[in-house]
Amino acid sequence: MRLKEIGEKELILKLLKLMENIYGGLLRYDDVEAIEIYRNILLVLKTDTFVKSSDFLPGMSAEDVGRKFVVMNVSDFAAKGVKPMGMLLSLVSPKEVEVDFILKVYKGIYESCKEYGIKFLGGDTSQGNDLVLSGFLYGLCEKDKLVKRSGAKVGDILATTGKFGKTSVAYQILLRGLDAPDDKVLRNCINAVFRPKARLKEGLTLAERKLVTASIDSSDGLAISLHELSDSSSVGFLIEEIPIAEEAISFAEYHGINLLDLVLYLGGEEYELIVTIPEEKWDEARKLIRSIGGELYYLGRVVPKREGIYLRRGSQKILIERKGWSHFKEWL
Repeated sequence: MRLKEIGEKELILKLLKLMENIYGGLLRYDDVEAIEIYRNILLVLKTDTFVKSSDFLPGMSAEDVGRKFVVMNVSDFAAKGVKPMGMLLSLVSPKEVEVDFILKVYKGIYESCKEYGIKFLGGDTSQGNDLVLSGFLYGLCEKDKLVKRSGAKVGDILATTGKFGKTSVAYQILLRGLDAPDDKVLRNCINAVFRPKARLKEGLTLAERKLVTASIDSSDGLAISLHELSDSSSVGFLIEEIPIAEEAISFAEYHGINLLDLVLYLGGEEYELIVTIPEEKWDEARKLIRSIGGELYYLGRVVPKREGIYLRRGSQKILIERKGWSHFKEWL
């Protein structure tokens, strides 16, 4: 059996089973890991990797690589409501790479760390056949404020911090060579994948007030993220609205592409938070996020697991399949 036959999730589950007698974390299968170090204080840990051969998009600058690398790591802290404190980096690079390129990558890392209030603490460098950035992020959190994937309850409201579709469009343009309908769509969608933002402020705010029961970021695409949240919380979702970027609507109409397929299955790396909120706290949560310059968009409701994950369109219910990006399998 090869990795391409099982994909990332099945590999992780097999590794966890293998390590079950020595595994020391509190979360087991989540965006981050945590260890209790002193009287309900958690040390929260995260590692994520940027590999040029699979993650580098045509036209990215070295600074874009550095900034996006930080966002990849920070976004999972945002989903847990944890403030990142410091970052370490292991760099692997072929010896033929220009020194100036590496320096500009580190410049992007430094700028992004500064934006999110993270101390960059250096790390390690090594030679290899591909350019690889592997980050290690840490922070501290009170145990009762850590937001897991596993806390969603039937009746909760499902919501997100942003609109979907711009990264889907960017992939179609950059990887398939499709034209953008106009310069605005091109500029906005390319910017979405080259210079994404982590919703750290929103995640910290919601966690501090204990307004969220479960959370995940949408780095693997909307459909996959919904399924991961569903699996971890043993619930289903009835989606009633999907906030879609105007650029995605325009692009789908221009090329005759199914808009739902574009938004649900062909995206990823939006780094929006997908959260569940008790109904009685919904108004408070929306007002609070608006007060810090953000937005919460209503997606739908948490329903029993047996009801699955469906999108309601009038009298129709459309199944949301487990399709999207997966390492080793690529697109499911």
